Amino acid sequence: MKSIKFGKNDKYEAVMYTKNEVDKKVVRAVVDAGFNARAGAIEQRYLILNADIDDLNPHKNPYFNSETKDKKTDARFIVVYENGVPVGRSIALYDPLYNEYHLRYKRTPVVWLGWPEFKNEEVGKTLLELTAESAKEFKKKDPSIGYLIGPGRPNEQGIVGLRISGKFVYFMEPDNPLWYKDVFSGLEVDDYWTAFYFSEGDLSQWQRLIDASRMMFSRSGESDIEIVQINKFTLSKYLSGIYDVYREAWDSEEHIHGRSLTKGEFNYMVKGLKMLIPPFWNNVYIAVDKKSEKTLGISISLPNFNEALEKIEAKTSAQRMRKEVAFFLKNFLGIAHYRSGRIFIAGVLPEVKGLKRSAISSHLISNAIYNFRQNGIKEITMSQLAVPNKDVVAPLMVAHGVDKKLISGENYRKNAVKIIEELSEKGKASLAAVYKIPV
Repeated sequence: MKSIKFGKNDKYEAVMYTKNEVDKKVVRAVVDAGFNARAGAIEQRYLILNADIDDLNPHKNPYFNSETKDKKTDARFIVVYENGVPVGRSIALYDPLYNEYHLRYKRTPVVWLGWPEFKNEEVGKTLLELTAESAKEFKKKDPSIGYLIGPGRPNEQGIVGLRISGKFVYFMEPDNPLWYKDVFSGLEVDDYWTAFYFSEGDLSQWQRLIDASRMMFSRSGESDIEIVQINKFTLSKYLSGIYDVYREAWDSEEHIHGRSLTKGEFNYMVKGLKMLIPPFWNNVYIAVDKKSEKTLGISISLPNFNEALEKIEAKTSAQRMRKEVAFFLKNFLGIAHYRSGRIFIAGVLPEVKGLKRSAISSHLISNAIYNFRQNGIKEITMSQLAVPNKDVVAPLMVAHGVDKKLISGENYRKNAVKIIEELSEKGKASLAAVYKIPV
């Protein structure tokens, strides 16, 4: 552990912990920093502190302990204190499994700038500098490291980046206070993530498009496919097949900033997912091959907890966490009501191709939308989508009326970001950037 002081009259103290030095007290300081950094900001209300208690604990979250044959994950936790109160945080995360995974696609090995939160621009810039210094320390052990990239949550929750345009926030993710953009201003963008919003009117149009697709693909061997509807109690029965799809479907060059989850990481994610799914929520589907009984595709949708979380106001993190417990109890009892939701996970095995792939995708999404509407959901989002993932993003653009010619072939790479920015001005999309800093 080491510390430095900075700011006028040494107002702030930044303390850096190695992964082995992180105990429950440090984890709580890291969690509290996320709450205190946003004091007075409307974005604070989206933080989910109870989940952070485990997610930010390297002794509980298996993502902090992945390894290859000759390298192990390492991390530096940085907490900024103001008069003993944590007001900023960041984690430098070295994940050799991520780097090994992306070397296949000729991407330079990196260190992650993870979970950054900061009270103001001064604290943010210092955190950025200290995290970059930590990345340089890791580089002494692994000279192949080229960049520090972020902001992100480089674990099973996905990477959210820094929102740079759009009028709505990612589901279950904190939004970015204005000063966050100032800290990252001028840095090179590594790549983009996006989210799409569909109103009740949009859903009606989208439902028609998808239903038309289902009719078009009705002769594609669809009779060999069974769509199974499950809930939180029957989820365990299908976990093995869901893991196979989740691992393989995201194993692609287009899925930037991600990698296949280990079995331990997947089980950790499912544990959190089970806690979130209301008991009678039945908007979870899998596509199964009738002959082999193999799981071919999955679709997991959730109600938008932001609607309830944004009403939770508290002056301290302890008060906030107690209120979150009450919220989760209400959600578990199935008495919470929501207007909006999110298609959380949707994917098909890459080995399934052609019309059969299109048929499965159409069924899964169509069923999810229909079920949303049956449960009174008026609007939905699909978020944490990598912009280079054309197979996923392009159809959502078309569903919002974008001319297919503008995003066909090479036109997609040239026009995608600009089109998403235009959609964001209409409140139909959101665009986030992940930046990179040479180390």
